[in-house]
Amino acid sequence: MGSHCTSDHLNEEQLWVDTLFMSGLFYARASTYLNRPSYLDEVSYQFLLHIKYLIDRDTGLWMHGWNFTGNGNYGKALWGRGNGWAAISTVDFLEMLDHQDASYQMILNTFRRQADAAVRYQDASGMWRTLLNQQDSYLETSGTAGFTYALLKGIRLGLLDERYHDAAWKGVNALLSRISPQGEVADVSAGTSVGHDLDYYRKIAIKQRAYGQSLTMLALTEALAGLK
Repeated sequence: MGSHCTSDHLNEEQLWVDTLFMSGLFYARASTYLNRPSYLDEVSYQFLLHIKYLIDRDTGLWMHGWNFTGNGNYGKALWGRGNGWAAISTVDFLEMLDHQDASYQMILNTFRRQADAAVRYQDASGMWRTLLNQQDSYLETSGTAGFTYALLKGIRLGLLDERYHDAAWKGVNALLSRISPQGEVADVSAGTSVGHDLDYYRKIAIKQRAYGQSLTMLALTEALAGLK
């Protein structure tokens, strides 16, 4: 995973927080279906590698990207949807990973620290921002859905305790308020490459997007699971 390919660039020698979701979970599932334990070992390694280069030590949140050719962490953006991808990936991977795996505790601690930060940076409305720690960046639905799913599932799996319940359900109510009578999810930021500064993220257009729909459905499905 030394690149995160997009429609217009190969982005070689880069780590993006998105990749754990886009490729990591697929590879981990393949390990189970194809009985290839080495695949799961590779995903564990990739999680540790991404943690090493992308975790912001001050907050416990994930930065968007790292470039091995000299650009470091670019603008060090704590991007909302990227943190949503990471939170989903982490809780889903922990569900697959054996508790005795050498990387399990490291990944779990990373998830718990991110969950603490998520509660700290949640807006009073229940939403999260497209730049999580920047009050002048807009409230955004897809990142909110990612955090909501991860907090709810973390509680259900016993990875998080009930302290996170209120934040998770504030997220659920915020998501419900963004769904139109036609079922369209509002306030979703458009496609976002790694930006060299924070203004890049502030200027990303808000559009109706399939990933906004699907992440919201994922979060609400997990909310229903928690009600059983």
